[in-house]
Amino acid sequence: MKSFLTESIATTCDPSECRSRDNCACMSMKPPENLNASAMPQFVMLTFDDAINEQNMGFYRHLLEPGKRRNRANGCNVAATFFVSANHPAGHTDYSFVHELHSVGSEIAIHSIT
Repeated sequence: MKSFLTESIATTCDPSECRSRDNCACMSMKPPENLNASAMPQFVMLTFDDAINEQNMGFYRHLLEPGKRRNRANGCNVAATFFVSANHPAGHTDYSFVHELHSVGSEIAIHSIT
């Protein structure tokens, strides 16, 4: 089954003119440059939105515990990006928790703070 996105992009990309060396690649089910699929890097992004407080900090500590959860490829601790809001129906953000998450390698971004 073809989707609108697949249909519209796939039909407008000409593989003879679009080359990876030129920073261009047409949509394909095959890895670029004939790379072996088992050697392709895989990316998983963990992101969370809104308030960081006592209601969710226990979960974040468990999920991101330094030394316990590591990236198998490079041995680094698993981290996440937190899109923080100051006020949310679920509660206010406790910035001491934000600091704790940042200190163990997570990224802090702003979400709905003016």
